[in-house]
Amino acid sequence: MHVSEFSPKATGKGKLIALYSLVLILVVGFGIGVMTMANSFRNFVESKTSQNNYGMYFPDDMMVPDDPQMPL
Repeated sequence: MHVSEFSPKATGKGKLIALYSLVLILVVGFGIGVMTMANSFRNFVESKTSQNNYGMYFPDDMMVPDDPQMPL
C-alpha cells in the first residue's frame, strides 16, 4: 500500500481501507473465537461422555444418555 492512500487528501479511499481492515479484523477474530469455542465445547463433550468418567460430572437436571458411544 502507498502512504498516499492514508493521507488526509484521500479521505474516501482511506476511510474505505480502514473500514475493510476493521471488517477483516472482526471477521477473523469472530472466526477464531467460534473455532475456539467449538473446539473447547467438543473437548468438554468428549471428556464428559468418555468411558472412564462417564456420568460423573453431569448436573442433576441434565439428561444422561444411556449409551456413552451415542453419536453427537
